[in-house]
Amino acid sequence: MVTPVLVFDATHDNIGALPEGAQVAGYTTGTGTHIRWTDADFAAHPGAVRIDQDPAASDPTPTSWTSRREPLPRPARPAG
Repeated sequence: MVTPVLVFDATHDNIGALPEGAQVAGYTTGTGTHIRWTDADFAAHPGAVRIDQDPAASDPTPTSWTSRREPLPRPARPAG
């Protein structure tokens, strides 16, 4: 049986908004240092999920999650 786990992700600049004691995730790729977590960020959040959002999966860390995808918005239905 698979148990869903609620995970909160944040960019480097928004780490302070992560809830205390929650499972968190940080970005190992991205354009700009405001997005990518530093080694110190990951050290301060042991067990954090590593998100590699590069389609080429450029993060060599074997524990990086490379399949992060945002849900697509559903098209509006025509009235009537």
